[in-house]
Amino acid sequence: MNNGTLTDEAYPYSSQSKDKGITGECTADLNNLDKGLVTGVKYHYDSGDATKRLSTRPLTGTFSVGNGFSFYSHGLIVNGDGNCNSEGAMPNHQMAVVGVDTVGDSVMATVPEKFVYARWKPDGGCNEDEYEADWYSGTCLTDVYWKREVEMASGPYYKIQNSWDLDWGHGGFAYFAIQDDVKHGNCSMFQWPMQSVSVRGE
Repeated sequence: MNNGTLTDEAYPYSSQSKDKGITGECTADLNNLDKGLVTGVKYHYDSGDATKRLSTRPLTGTFSVGNGFSFYSHGLIVNGDGNCNSEGAMPNHQMAVVGVDTVGDSVMATVPEKFVYARWKPDGGCNEDEYEADWYSGTCLTDVYWKREVEMASGPYYKIQNSWDLDWGHGGFAYFAIQDDVKHGNCSMFQWPMQSVSVRGE
């Protein structure tokens, strides 16, 4: 708001590899930023207001995630499944809420899996695509990744974008089931107000 920003049209996503994020250096003219585009922050205190806002832009949500959330791979996150801390627990994570589906048709999830291939270290050392095992100096390891398609259960959900790389969850995303009987939403996502930016002309 103080320093200005650029629209997606003015400075579009430029990575050559869409699944690896933006690489290289920023080429935007930082002396020509639009300092009047972002006018403030809007707070959303309930799911109805947040759902309406999601039709125009993502929200920043505050969550209370549990230990199981680190190992989430796919499917709808529901109350009591180990992904969330107990209702009312202090927040410990922020993520972008990027979408909502009030119908929740079943979708296919790409689930990443990893296999580590090990072999005895030759006299010449490990190859370029290998690394030496810390726990055993005579072993060369190679990480092998693959993905499989699984069908996610149906039901209304919020789509959340995390910041833990593409190998986590649904390619970096998670689906939080909308459950009316969970007072503040799964992982207490509505216990603290969600935030979005307000822009010129609204």
